[in-house]
This record gives sequence, structure tokens and C-alpha cells, in this order.
Amino acid sequence: SRNFSEEFLSALSAQPIDIAELKRAGFYGVPDDQPDLRARYWRIALGYLPPDKSQWLSELQTRRNEFHSFYAEFSTDLIPPHRRSAPPLPLSDPPSLLPPPSPDPPSLQSA
Repeated sequence: SRNFSEEFLSALSAQPIDIAELKRAGFYGVPDDQPDLRARYWRIALGYLPPDKSQWLSELQTRRNEFHSFYAEFSTDLIPPHRRSAPPLPLSDPPSLLPPPSPDPPSLQSA
């Protein structure tokens, strides 16, 4: 009998991934030895990533482009009306204390 970690990794390594099998294996938890597995599991289980791994990079790129498009469109609404006549400040220039937002957790930014 395999332990839950082996069953989980087996379900995640299938091509294409059987979503029902992955959810069944994930019911007992996600192994802690690889931190990126939890984020990957939820992205697949919730339909953010397709079961076919060969589509992951293009799907992530599409999602990132959508995020940046929505951010650019709606971030102007965050500027108070009395400051809208002033030239907008680029988000990436100092002295900004916060990095630009990312649609992905750090564990998936290299994907």
C-alpha cells in the first residue's frame, strides 16, 4: 500500500492529469516536502491550469496578460479625482516601497 504522499505525486505526474484522482489524493493533504506542490494542486483542482501539462506555459502567459491588462485598465480608478490632472507616476520608479503586483505566487513565477 502506498502512502498519501506517493499517491498524490503519482496523480500529479500523470499526463494528462485525472482531476478526480488528483482531488481524491489531495483530500488527505498535500506533501510538505515540496512547497510549490500546494499552489500547483489548487491551480489544477480549481481549473486555473488545464489537466494537459503541455498547455500550462501558454495558459499561464494568457492569465498573466489578462491580469496586467485588467490592472492597467482599473488601476487608474484608484487615483483620486483631484490628482487625475497631474501626470501619473510610473509604478516601477523609486521611491515606490512596494514591488509591482504579480498574479502568481513566488513558487510559480519561474514557470
